[in-house]
Amino acid sequence: MSIGEAMRTRELVMDLYGDYLRYLGGEARLAVLTELLGVFDIEPATARVTLSRMKREGWFETRRYGREIAYLASGKMMNTLDEGRSRIFEPAIAPWGGRWTMLQMTTPPTGKEERQKFQRMLSWRGFAQLHETTWISPREGREEIIRSCSRRGWKADVFTFWTGDLDRDRELAERCWDLTDLHEGYGRFVEAWELWSRRDLTEVSGDEALRARVLLVHEYRGHLFSDPLLPRALCPAGYAGAEAFRVFVDIHQRLSDLATVRVSDLVFPEGEGM
Repeated sequence: MSIGEAMRTRELVMDLYGDYLRYLGGEARLAVLTELLGVFDIEPATARVTLSRMKREGWFETRRYGREIAYLASGKMMNTLDEGRSRIFEPAIAPWGGRWTMLQMTTPPTGKEERQKFQRMLSWRGFAQLHETTWISPREGREEIIRSCSRRGWKADVFTFWTGDLDRDRELAERCWDLTDLHEGYGRFVEAWELWSRRDLTEVSGDEALRARVLLVHEYRGHLFSDPLLPRALCPAGYAGAEAFRVFVDIHQRLSDLATVRVSDLVFPEGEGM
C-alpha cells in the first residue's frame, strides 16, 4: 500500500505543515505543495482541490506572488498542530499522582456526525466511556477539555477524583480500555519499524526518508486515538507502549535531517526565500 492510499490528502497536508512547513515560514506556494504531495503519489488535481477546500474551511490564508498562490497556515491550523504535537510527543508512560479526570455530559451532542466528532476528540485526549454520559481519563487536563467542549458548543461538567485504591484504579483501566489490544498493536508497530533504527541512512534518498517519516507519524498517531497514555502504575507487566514511543522518537529523529532538507530544497530552491 502506498502512503497516498494509507492517508487522506488532507492528512498529508497537515503533517507536512506540522513537521516541516511551519518551521520554514509556515507558507508554501501551490507549485511546491503539489510537488511535495507528488512524492506521495498524490495527483496535482487532487492536491489543488484539497487545498482549496481546506482554505474554505479556514485552515489556510492565501497570498499572491505574481501569478502564483501561496498557502499560509492559519491560526486555526497552528492551534491544531500545536495540540497534535503535544499529544504525539508526550511520554508514552507518564508519571501519575493517582488522580483521574471525569467528564459528565449535561448536553450530549446530537446527530451521528457530531457524536463521532465528540467521541474522536475525547479518545484523542485519553478519555474512555465509563457510563452512557460519563467519560474518564487518568491524565490531567480539566481546563483543556472544558475549552475543547466549549469551542464546539458542548456542555459538560468536569471533575477530578481519586479512588484511594490502586487495585481499584487498575480495575477501572482494564474496564475502560482494551489493554491487551493496545499492547499487541504497539508490539506490531515496534516490529514493523525497528529496522529503521539500524538502517544505513547513506543509502536512503530524501524522498524515501520523507515518505517513511510521514508514515511513521501517521501510524504511531493512529494508536493514540485508543491509548490514554496510562501511567506506569496502571500498565500490565511488559506493556509495549514505552518501547513503541522510544522507537518512534528514535526513528523520527534519525530521519529528520534527510526529510527536512528535502522539503527545504523544494520550498527554497537554490537557497532562495519566498
